[in-house]
Amino acid sequence: MKKRLTYLWLAALFCAAPVLAKSDINFSGTLVAEPCTLAPTDSDIHVDFGSVISKNLYANKRSAPQPFTIHLLGCDTSVSNQAILTFSGTEDADQQGLLALGSDSTAAGVAIGIETARGVALPLNQPSSAVTLTEGDNAINLAAFVQASDKAIADKTITAGSLSAIATFEFTYN
Repeated sequence: MKKRLTYLWLAALFCAAPVLAKSDINFSGTLVAEPCTLAPTDSDIHVDFGSVISKNLYANKRSAPQPFTIHLLGCDTSVSNQAILTFSGTEDADQQGLLALGSDSTAAGVAIGIETARGVALPLNQPSSAVTLTEGDNAINLAAFVQASDKAIADKTITAGSLSAIATFEFTYN
């Protein structure tokens, strides 16, 4: 009986002994001074063109502009007072600087353009002119439009259907 208690006591001692493991944790990152933050509601902007009538595209080449706004919050102009905006995405094969329709679109012969509220074109994958920031919140007013290609107009091959596309925007601060 004494041997059995000794074995139980030794087993309990080894089972209760703490197990030590040593490992390192490496932390890294970059601390940046961004002058503005993007409004949380603007991380996924939807621009709805509604119904774009093909005969209007044949007559005018493009639809009326559909306005949208990007909001920059809490801008600190002591960090930067200018921003450059770049929209990136797949460029349309027939219309340089315009966004190609996505593969889920059934419309054809058209692409999507982006411009400032004053009508200055913002070609895809190219940086804009610098936008002057003011202290606090800033609203960057823009517009998008649907434009038919010259070839689709000449060949009368604008195809009615659904249209969608995705562009990504990025701000670079000076």
